Amino acid sequence: MIFKKKIVITKTPLRISFSGGGTDMPYFYKKNKGTTVSSSINKFIYITLKSHKNFNEKFRLNYSQTEIVNDIDKIKNLRIKETLKYFNVKQGLYINTISDLPYNTGLGSSSAFLVGLIRGLLEMYGISVTRKKISEIAFYIENKITKDSLGKQDHYIASYGGLKKIDYFRNKITVNNIFLNSKNKNFFKKNLLFLWTGTSRL
Repeated sequence: MIFKKKIVITKTPLRISFSGGGTDMPYFYKKNKGTTVSSSINKFIYITLKSHKNFNEKFRLNYSQTEIVNDIDKIKNLRIKETLKYFNVKQGLYINTISDLPYNTGLGSSSAFLVGLIRGLLEMYGISVTRKKISEIAFYIENKITKDSLGKQDHYIASYGGLKKIDYFRNKITVNNIFLNSKNKNFFKKNLLFLWTGTSRL
């Protein structure tokens, strides 16, 4: 495939999870129904994708590090590497990443990054797919990297956004809005405390 656009910028939200973590793992919900409640927040990961024809560097990747490579297989960032391989990217590409908050702080940043990267590549190619499809592609790629050790809620909430109740069944996943009236919304917000602990973890 050939890029239809020269530059695309995506903005994908980070998230907080309230309940149900673990029930979104395939090994669980294929035997028992799973349910998670989570919400995107007003902190984001921004990804810029730009096609280029610099013969000295086919892929320039800026995230917490900078990589300049001509061969996908030599890319160190596994999420970028596996995503470019999934889409069989042949053209030169510059990828730049900016996050409102640090990585590895439990806010679903790796999944948000993948969702944003996938959305960006699809837009570069001029391909339109559903949010569900983007969520599933992101899960497929990250699950391959982590060797079947993660669930799906992070990919879905990054793709759909908002305050959501997500149900996981053996053969389907449903995403539902949670509606709060003004009184309950204000009560909810006043009883949340969001702190930077100064620590991170893989």
